[in-house]
Amino acid sequence: MGVIYYQFYLLYQRIHRRFPFVNNRLEATWAIGISQGFMFTGILNFLLVKYRNLCLDKNLLFALAIVIVLLNVLYFDFYKNGSRAIKKKSLFLGSKKASIVITVLFFLTCTITYLISAIKVKNYFDLRGGSIEYFSLIEDVLHI
Repeated sequence: MGVIYYQFYLLYQRIHRRFPFVNNRLEATWAIGISQGFMFTGILNFLLVKYRNLCLDKNLLFALAIVIVLLNVLYFDFYKNGSRAIKKKSLFLGSKKASIVITVLFFLTCTITYLISAIKVKNYFDLRGGSIEYFSLIEDVLHI
């Protein structure tokens, strides 16, 4: 993850030259966290629909994504792993090009996983004639 963090940091460092209000480290942490959140919630929603006939509410999916972003903030910022990656100038196999390719593949994998899982969830929903239950955090747990 250090390599991916460092590459995102370099990307936002370039953006920072044009827009000085951008915080390189915070933006890199958020970008990785949001990517992982999309991938995790997409896979989780797909598995729940396929095996439990249960679809998560959009508010719960958003809350899970926020938790993953906060875990990334904890890992990279609070535990200073992001600073270590920047100081080491983490590269994959010592190659800048390989590091860029790995970072792009990570981002594409996260995005494509989320999109494909959304399509699969819709297909399962259509196959079952709309008989999938929705699990809503607000209605089912808090009884509001």
